[in-house]
Order: sequence, then C-alpha cells, then structure tokens
Amino acid sequence: MRALWTAVFVLTCALPVGGCTGDDDAGDDDAGDVCEPETEAELCSAAGRNCGDATEVDSCGESRTISCGSCDLPETCGGGGEPGVCGASACTPESDAELCTALGKNCSEISATDRCGALRTVDCGTCSGDEACGGGGVDNVCGEPGPCVPSTNVPSGWSYLDNGVARIGVDLDYGAAVGHYSVGGVNVLDANDSGRYLQQSFYGDDMGGTWHGDPWPFNPVQGGSSDNDPSPVTEFCNNGVELYAKTIPMDWGGTGLTPCVMEEWITLEDDVAVIRFRFEFNGDWSNGARHQEVPALFVRRDLEHLTYYEGSAPWTGGAVTSILPNQLESQGNQYIGFDEPWLAYLDASDWGIGLYKRDEDSATCYRFKNIGESSATSYFAFLDTFALTPGLVHEYTLRAKLGTLTELRAAFADYYQLGL
Repeated sequence: MRALWTAVFVLTCALPVGGCTGDDDAGDDDAGDVCEPETEAELCSAAGRNCGDATEVDSCGESRTISCGSCDLPETCGGGGEPGVCGASACTPESDAELCTALGKNCSEISATDRCGALRTVDCGTCSGDEACGGGGVDNVCGEPGPCVPSTNVPSGWSYLDNGVARIGVDLDYGAAVGHYSVGGVNVLDANDSGRYLQQSFYGDDMGGTWHGDPWPFNPVQGGSSDNDPSPVTEFCNNGVELYAKTIPMDWGGTGLTPCVMEEWITLEDDVAVIRFRFEFNGDWSNGARHQEVPALFVRRDLEHLTYYEGSAPWTGGAVTSILPNQLESQGNQYIGFDEPWLAYLDASDWGIGLYKRDEDSATCYRFKNIGESSATSYFAFLDTFALTPGLVHEYTLRAKLGTLTELRAAFADYYQLGL
C-alpha cells in the first residue's frame, strides 16, 4: 500500500511550471497536495505575452488577471499585429522637412512627436533677408522683427534666439537665466539646477539664510534659490533678434524674494552672443564689500581645461596657461588672476566656450564631480569686489563665443582693439 501511495504522489506532481508539492506522509489523512502557481512573469512568458493585461488560467487551475508590462515607443502593445506582444506598426515617419511643415515651422531646431509616435529634434532651416526666426512673434517662424517691447505676459518654458549660425536660449521658468548656447546644435551650458546656468549672482551680509544647514550670506541669484524655488520673470520680449527679460531674484539662502531687480538684453552677432546685464539693489540696508560673480558660468563637465593668459605682455600672442581647477569636494574654490580679459573652458581637443569682459582680471573656479557622473559640472565666475548699498546699480556687457583657443583669442583681441 505504501508503494501505491508513492506512485500516486509522483504522478500528481508531474505538472507544468508552478505545479504542486506533495506530502509524502501517507499516514496523514489531513495533509493534501499544495499547488504553487507561477509568478506573473512566468505566466506571461508561458502565454507568449510581453505587454498589456490578460486573463489566463495558471497551472493550478485558477483564472488570474495578470499585467505583462509595457512597450517602448515607437513599439506599442499589439502594434505588430500580435495581441500581447510589443511591435511596431508599418508606419513611415515624415521627413524633417515634412514634420516642420506639418507643425507650421520654418526655422531653427524644434522637438516634436512625429506621426509614428517618435520624439524627434529636427532643424527647420534658416530665414532669409531681413527676416529673423521668431521675428513676427511666433517661435520657429520667420518674420520681420519689430521693436522688442517688454510685456508682463511672460510665457513659460524656453525662449531662443537663432540666427542660423548660433543659438542661445533662456529658461523663463527660472529667472530667464541663460541655459543654452550652441553652434551646430552642441549646447555647452549646464542648467542642472537653479544655481547653475550663465547668470547674475551677488553677495551681501548674513541675513539669516542657510544652505545645507550652514549659514549663507544674502545672495540674490537670477535662476532661483538653493531649494530650487525659481526667480520670477516679470517682463519679457523676444522679437527674433533681441531678447529682453526682467527678473526679481530669489535669495539662494532661502529667505525668499529679494529687493533686487536683474535685467538682461541678448543679441547674436554671427556666432557671438552679446549679453548686457543690469543689477539694481533696492534694499534699505548697507552690506559690506564682497566678491561678486559677474557673471557665474556653469558648463558641461568635459570642458574642464580652464585657459587664460597671465603673462606680462598681453595681446602679443604669448603662451597661455591651462589648468584643471580645484575639485570642489576635496579642495574648495580656486582663485586666479589673468592679464587678458577673457577666460575659456576647453575640452581635450582644445575646443569650448570663451567669455570676454573688458577690464576683468580675476576669477574663481572649480570642477565638481568627475566627467560622466550625474550633476558633474565645470564653473568659473569673473569677480568684481564692491558692496551692495541702497540704490546701487551695476551694469556690464559680456561676449560669449564657441570655438578653438586660436579662434577665441583672435576674436577677443579684435574686441579689445575696438575698445569693446
């Protein structure tokens, strides 16, 4: 009798995946076989499905509703004609030109979803004659530029100037800080958080602000606070050839809106961005003199070779200095002086971004994290030293250019000779 029970036990457990386990104690009349059903993944696999919901009977005879996952575009669940299986339909996407036409756009780059469900970035071309991209007030549409008349009806998102050679963009959700600058579609700026970008930043006395739990001085920042609270843009215009924004900056230390006004005017001259910044302090207290970031620049981390001239014979073609600035985490900020009023962050092939600001001769800099790491960046800021006092106005003009060291230095030498 014992042998018979053993045979029954073996036959009963010869089931598909999931099956059952048995109790081999034939003398225990209360113990029966316990069925272990498949996992959802196993049941999906057994049913030949990899997406969507389905109702299947498992190996224990139970009817179950299971979820077999989702598909990555452009594939959809059943898109290839087989239910429950990811596949792409026989869809032919538009050409770049066709997609631009369908969207009613005819200039600069734009990101959009095509008729096959794929998100693409396409170049819709350039404008001719006196027309400018966005000149008629519609983004990515050529038009005759009228005057740039500031409006309190400020849009959200990004706004760009694009002359067919260079492209510069500001983030209207974060103080209209400059977060895009490219030639040939390669953006070099870092807009990872409200404290980065290419933007204005000033310092005063301790007003109760903190950062990471430590005291932080009064610090109006164009992009926003250290809590990523954005600085509001109160006036704005973009007529396709000039971009203007007025911003009320937040305090980086988290004390809220500051009694300050920041303004910027941006134009493109061929591949050079010309940016005029204006800062006004309307507080009713005086602060001590501080180093002021005029402006701060954050770029892609692979642009890590900070290059400048610190010799005694400026503009004579003397050798430049190239350094890897301090690693912020272990070494803190580094301070440098230079004798030609420009700095450039270059990559390993000697290409990158240079900023020119007449009469500048000092800066602070660092690198944060390693190339390829999340939130890694390279930073420098031109430094002027003065105090924020009631009614203070500080204005300056900056020129930015992308290119090789030779190209950057030659352009900056021309600006200097022209008295710019």
